[in-house]
Amino acid sequence: MTQGLLSQDVKPIKFADFQKLILKTNDTLYVVNFWATWCGPCIEELPYFNNIADRRGDRKIMIFTISLDSRARLSSVIEFLKRKPLRTATFLLDETDADAFIDKIDSRWSGAIPATVVFKNGKIVAFKEEKFESTDELESFIKTHY
Repeated sequence: MTQGLLSQDVKPIKFADFQKLILKTNDTLYVVNFWATWCGPCIEELPYFNNIADRRGDRKIMIFTISLDSRARLSSVIEFLKRKPLRTATFLLDETDADAFIDKIDSRWSGAIPATVVFKNGKIVAFKEEKFESTDELESFIKTHY
């Protein structure tokens, strides 16, 4: 069901450590969603990531949800996730300078959220900077890559 941490156990992560999680050369597909508790569209699509986590079956897919709330809001993020749990590995990106990591994730990313990036073999294979409207749309977005 979960992939590492329970969402209620959200932990701060530095960008360099985040990169170590997803920039691996292997047969696992890494789906990363950037969101925040104050972002309405982000909150609307979070259940779709739970659904994908449930549907992945034996496919080698790791789903990470990365909160872009500030480190000072960590307790608020944890409380939010107690009310709306995620079945994904969930982290809070512990960086203060968004310009330092946004372009490193994808040069097409303006910094708006929600944003979802799919990595395979250490490379970006898909990127979307807007909300998914359904689980099926999210699944179609990542399906051709696993």
